[in-house]
Amino acid sequence: MGGIRGIFPEAAAIAMMALFLIGVSASCAHAGEVLPSHELGDALEAGGESAPFIYECEEAAALKPPPLTCRGIVSAGLPVLDFKLQGYLKPSSDLRVIESITITQEDKGTPVQTIEPVDSVAPTALAANGFELLDMNFDGYADLRLIRQTTPGANVFYTNYLWSMMADSFVPDPALDELSSPIFDMEAQEIRATNRSSAADYETDFYTYNEDVLVMTHRQHDRYGANGICQRTYFDRIGEELKETGTGPCED
Repeated sequence: MGGIRGIFPEAAAIAMMALFLIGVSASCAHAGEVLPSHELGDALEAGGESAPFIYECEEAAALKPPPLTCRGIVSAGLPVLDFKLQGYLKPSSDLRVIESITITQEDKGTPVQTIEPVDSVAPTALAANGFELLDMNFDGYADLRLIRQTTPGANVFYTNYLWSMMADSFVPDPALDELSSPIFDMEAQEIRATNRSSAADYETDFYTYNEDVLVMTHRQHDRYGANGICQRTYFDRIGEELKETGTGPCED
């Protein structure tokens, strides 16, 4: 991957994580040119009501300085939105900073929303700072996220904005911002957040939305002993508290 060769020391610690994130991003978005609106609409219509949220970022989004352009649909029947990501390349590093997002409805000439400030710093090798449209609160509408920061380890944090039908705009979700490396399970209506605090300790937290409030329902804490055997401790929400409910061997 030529984009991360010769990186400066500040970015070296996150280079391997960037490679992982590029793979994740490629599986969620298409790395081609911005699709014309009719192609987005045709793709959504072909998929029916159950079609995944469709979005594209310009081909040059990787390794390019801002502004960057993405385009997508929040839901069937809603207009195509253009997202202009504004920011700069951080001096003496291979990092891109996104400071604001200007959102324009394709059939209107003026912006319908400006999100500012946006807290997003990611390797330039990662297209559009990991821009994604996906349903994060399971309400049937696409939400917006970008990489907030990577870490030397396996933990990744995002800046998240949920689509609000009432406000007809994206609104921040600070609680979701606190989750490390979240995975969204549409079928289970559940979010799994993973956190590796050390080589021997690994936590997986499970969350659901309860009337728009993010609630942790379960935790699994895996710990490897000196003998190399992994022990898992289980925690469950009982009332308003998370309480230990059992232990056992770690499972894949």
